[in-house]
Amino acid sequence: MDIYVLNSHNKTLPKFIKDHLKVTSQNLTDFRLLNNQSTTLGGNAAQEIVYSYTGRKSDICKYCKDLDILTIRDDKLYILSYYGDVKKYSKYLPTLRYLIKSIDIAPDSSRSDINGTNGFLTYENSSYRIRMQYPSNWTKDESNHLSDPYSSIVTFYSSKEDASDPYREQVSIDT
Repeated sequence: MDIYVLNSHNKTLPKFIKDHLKVTSQNLTDFRLLNNQSTTLGGNAAQEIVYSYTGRKSDICKYCKDLDILTIRDDKLYILSYYGDVKKYSKYLPTLRYLIKSIDIAPDSSRSDINGTNGFLTYENSSYRIRMQYPSNWTKDESNHLSDPYSSIVTFYSSKEDASDPYREQVSIDT
């Protein structure tokens, strides 16, 4: 899962959603929109878009499923994007839903439900005004290349399922 924090340049959320769907459907082979509904992210009005497509050679999956959630807060566009193999997508969805529920954009100290409980730890970045929980058995990596204007702020990596598992789930917050 990636979380992108970008300048919204005063565009509206409906405009971003329209543009996102247009670009995504044009750039992915066998694009199929599965769901497009209103939701919330970090207490903000948001849009959840779920779609499937045939992966490229560089993708981790041959047949992929993607969930994107878009919201705007204080002239920042937040895009949460999770994709994976269609066969494994549902396996990680409960953890993903917990992570999504824990995200707080422009956090204040009044939210007491994000305290790093039930096997989860809390991550907070005041510069990008985001707070979230992540599984305590995941590795946090903040050693990304912040000199690059389109880089990760932090990435969280799951443990491998077993020695033959070529892929680790990850959550990244990117600019």
